Amino acid sequence: MSELKSAGINTIFLSTDVNDIWKYEKFVKSAHENGMKVHAMILEEPRCALEKNHES
Repeated sequence: MSELKSAGINTIFLSTDVNDIWKYEKFVKSAHENGMKVHAMILEEPRCALEKNHES
């Protein structure tokens, strides 16, 4: 956390799936305690984030 904070990072985008979401609980809590926002994306199919797949 200290490296992220010293780099000026205050927002984190976390990509995960429904099977792994709880393994990041401590990380998210620590980020919040250090004034950072965390946005989690739960993607069943990560390729849906590719621009060519946005319409579908």
